[in-house]
Amino acid sequence: MGFMPEVKHSFTYESSIDCYRATPCPATLQAMLDPKEKENKELALRVKEAIEALPFTKAVLAEKLDVTPQAITGWEKTGRIAKKKLAGLAALTGSSINYFLTGTIDREDEGWSKVLGYAQAVGLGDGIEANEYAETHKLKFRTESLSRKGLTAGGLGVVYGKGDSMLPRVRPGDAILFDTTDTRPKDEALFVVMAQGVGGSEYSVKRCRHFGEDVYFDALNPQGDHQWRKPRKMDDKRHPITIIGRVRWLGSWED
Repeated sequence: MGFMPEVKHSFTYESSIDCYRATPCPATLQAMLDPKEKENKELALRVKEAIEALPFTKAVLAEKLDVTPQAITGWEKTGRIAKKKLAGLAALTGSSINYFLTGTIDREDEGWSKVLGYAQAVGLGDGIEANEYAETHKLKFRTESLSRKGLTAGGLGVVYGKGDSMLPRVRPGDAILFDTTDTRPKDEALFVVMAQGVGGSEYSVKRCRHFGEDVYFDALNPQGDHQWRKPRKMDDKRHPITIIGRVRWLGSWED
């Protein structure tokens, strides 16, 4: 025998036959007749689970998707989310739109996490203007490998190096995986940073250095970038440096 859902009824008095006729309540009828309602509830559950697994707060997610935290709470409750915002959520969580809509994980994506890739390179020599830092594609990383490092796709991005100020550690064309949730200065670690350049705010990859209580950033090959001939102080009053994320993986072709 198949499972029969519980149906709530209302009772209407029928004087012509001297009895009460039982009919489903309007809300119950709507749920029975509208499969979309069930789909929305399932979508809401998957959205909620994906958001809870992110390494940053709902307020940060709202900022990334250009919505209010209240809107996100609405998605979690109703499953009603605009296509464009669902695509953005899928990108940040490393899931596919198909997963959110159907609950099915594509066979080719199983065991992999999708990380945002950016077409514009970050400066290993002269920096790249911040307004050119645009999302363009996704790259796949083993979910297991990311988990071993305590990383989730939602906080990660990939950029590509340009210039030679970070030789020999980072070469032109290298893929650079960085974690936007890790912005605490760490001595000797590499970071994607935003700093003042000739054309305004520019993105670069630089090394963090601690000297006493002061934090500086420098180039491994100072001759490769005239703006980084000397270490630059992070909290310089005129030209402060902002950490975008810590570099966690480098990839390049071997000749």
